[in-house]
Amino acid sequence: LSSIFSFNLITPDVKIQIMPYVYILKSLKDSKQYIGSTVDLKQRLKKHNSGHVPSTRNRRPLVLYAYQEFESIHQAALFEKKYKKSHDMVLRRIKAGLMKVAAGRRPEGSARRGIV
Repeated sequence: LSSIFSFNLITPDVKIQIMPYVYILKSLKDSKQYIGSTVDLKQRLKKHNSGHVPSTRNRRPLVLYAYQEFESIHQAALFEKKYKKSHDMVLRRIKAGLMKVAAGRRPEGSARRGIV
């Protein structure tokens, strides 16, 4: 997967298109992360922060931590499933520069312990 997909830095001027995405949200309440997939990233983030997603309702507010575009919904779903099995895989991808974190965000654990 690492050689096929590129990750994007989130900046205010980025216009997010409607296409398959895997995204990582970070809770500002408890610093925990949530991963999901969608074809409309902006709308999905709004649903998470408005409390319409049961798994993140009590962890609001949430910020978009990182995202990756995919060519198909199937590819996005496979990547999401793989991530959920291996959180460390994503941290390694961030360290290798294959996945970009949102502007102003730091990968969990990178400040003091380094990324595994």
